[in-house]
Amino acid sequence: AGRTGGTATASRQTPAQLRVHIRQLCCLGLPGEQLMPPLLKAVRELVGADSAAFFWVDAQGEMTKLYSEKTLPEPVMKVYFERYYDSGESAFRRAFIERASRPEPVMAVTPSEEAERSPYYNDIMRQLGAHHVLYGIVREQGQAIGQLSLYRSKRARPYSVAQQQELASIIHYIARGVSRRAAAVAGDVAFLDAADDAVFLMRAD
Repeated sequence: AGRTGGTATASRQTPAQLRVHIRQLCCLGLPGEQLMPPLLKAVRELVGADSAAFFWVDAQGEMTKLYSEKTLPEPVMKVYFERYYDSGESAFRRAFIERASRPEPVMAVTPSEEAERSPYYNDIMRQLGAHHVLYGIVREQGQAIGQLSLYRSKRARPYSVAQQQELASIIHYIARGVSRRAAAVAGDVAFLDAADDAVFLMRAD
């Protein structure tokens, strides 16, 4: 069949299709760094975020790796680590441990007017377009191993309870995808995930 002109656009996937896609991605056994680009895109579509990031952490809650769809300019990133990463209210470890101690795996945050005036918000969060943030704590056998952060701009609506529940419903898939056990058995096979096709090279086993 021929095209009738214009640019062909892929139809949007339904929430059910996105959940299946996320589950399949997380069961491929990909290394976490390779998994993140397609996974964050799918999760972002599911809950309606502008951008997303994933933070790997160690047993003490310190960040060990980071993958972010939207990166800060290098001078701003330097300011973050020198001025905010270990400092007071903005300390990453402190905030992560606080979120990880909550019984529910997902929480939504919108800053108060006072928080909007803080140097951390204006130096870091504003540049990321991260006014409304949806956090998901990822665990392996009860231990927190990472944090998924989904960002929306100030112009957007805060995350709804239904969207928080949507993220909570897939967090166990994400845990499987980034678990240390999965990383230990992942081979050197490379996968390319796309919206409309995929190619897999399979061994005899």
